[in-house]
Amino acid sequence: MASEAKSSTLRFICKEIDDQGYTSNPQLSSELNISLPTAISYSKQLIDAGLLLKDGKCPSTGGKRADKLIFNPKYKLSLGLDIKQQEITLVAVDFAYQVVREHTFALTFAWSHDYFVQVQRCIEQFVRSLPQDCPLNTCLGVSVPGTVNHDQSFSSYALRLNDKSYDLRELGELTQFQLKLLNDSNAGAIAETRSYKRGSFVYLNLSRTVGSGIVAEGKLLLGINARAGEVGHMTLFAHGRSCYCGRDGCADPYLNEAALLKDEFTSLDNFFANVVAGTPTAVSRFNQYLEALALLINNLNNFCDTNIILGGTIGPFLYLHLDKLNELVNANALYDSKNLILDATVTSAPAAYGAALASRRTLYPGA
Repeated sequence: MASEAKSSTLRFICKEIDDQGYTSNPQLSSELNISLPTAISYSKQLIDAGLLLKDGKCPSTGGKRADKLIFNPKYKLSLGLDIKQQEITLVAVDFAYQVVREHTFALTFAWSHDYFVQVQRCIEQFVRSLPQDCPLNTCLGVSVPGTVNHDQSFSSYALRLNDKSYDLRELGELTQFQLKLLNDSNAGAIAETRSYKRGSFVYLNLSRTVGSGIVAEGKLLLGINARAGEVGHMTLFAHGRSCYCGRDGCADPYLNEAALLKDEFTSLDNFFANVVAGTPTAVSRFNQYLEALALLINNLNNFCDTNIILGGTIGPFLYLHLDKLNELVNANALYDSKNLILDATVTSAPAAYGAALASRRTLYPGA
């Protein structure tokens, strides 16, 4: 029991720095209701282990300024891997949450030994490009566009792995990493918790597929069967467009990348350039998209009564048209929807970054 209490205290110190960016021994003494020498002994254990370091002095509170305790950026690097149909993205994050390197490899998904070997080679190439003075976390965070079960098995319509549950054991054996698997929308939501801390929000992942991650007071909501946030398969229009899940009218076919690009546009950059230029086809299609998105946002507002973050590959483009989107949301809102949409703070590889953060948490004492 004493060992558990110690791990719990050390984990609390790490979470305190998570929330505030730093802490101090007097602050720990006050918040943990322990003596200052005891607080110093706990923080010293983390300093000696390499997790923390002293970085100047805390702001003055009237007496002697205390040493500021922060995470040691070079303690360990954590890796995040985001698997998509046509590519994989790798992100390395230091222990102070800064992105050290990010790279996307063109690689078509296939459930095969050859594919996993290619992923292994990409990871090895990526690792060779990282600073050699910082050890690697032995846990690799992996994001997939699918449903991830509590036992770390998964299924994915987007990857055409929907006939049973699959696991990534072979990838773990090839790479020698312990794997932490999570849904890509949940990974994107975790990425945003760095800025919104203990806040509550729905992270809308608008990409080649559509999903969401739900965060309540800083904690990810998984649900009984780890399926919370499957908004892409909520019925938006009865008897509407066919979805890849086999049903009609889901939100996904109205709000994914294909809904904008179809056959006329080569990329999102190309599409939105045509919207700005006033190309009739692009403008008309985008207006339809915003109407469908406003409907989904109002449904989520009615259901969750919380903020919305527009993420994924499409999200960053939408913030340039936020006035128009807000107008559509407000026109049909049952409740006050002012300031409903929060800024996205991680717009580059959010799923890979979130996966890296999820793996990083395994480094905390007692995790």
